[in-house]
Amino acid sequence: MSTRLQPTHPTDDAFGIAASLFDGLLYGNGDAIICINPATDNLPQVIRIVEMLDEIISRYNVPTESCVLTHVTNTIAAIDRGAPVDLVFQSIAGTQAANASFGIDLALLAEAHAAALSLRRGTVGDNVM
Repeated sequence: MSTRLQPTHPTDDAFGIAASLFDGLLYGNGDAIICINPATDNLPQVIRIVEMLDEIISRYNVPTESCVLTHVTNTIAAIDRGAPVDLVFQSIAGTQAANASFGIDLALLAEAHAAALSLRRGTVGDNVM
């Protein structure tokens, strides 16, 4: 059994997120994944969060992966800027029309998958989404 750790902060403050992250890790949570659901879709802030997660996971050898729950286009842009993305996330709807209203289609998801694979950070084969 493993757990997801999802620390958040109302203003995406890195220190606030890190404090919640360490608290969760001390309770043994986060071995499956550490996810951050940012308060905004601000790309520079998303990149800062991804980099902070990577630094903590690397420094303390936490056996986990991270994911920032932002729109897939932000994740692709972050990867293009060299961000250390482990996993790509995108909520999807039940119909093609609903997904299109959020700017989501199979081509975009395939692009995100390829971008994540190019980083070679996945810990379980091609499972990067």
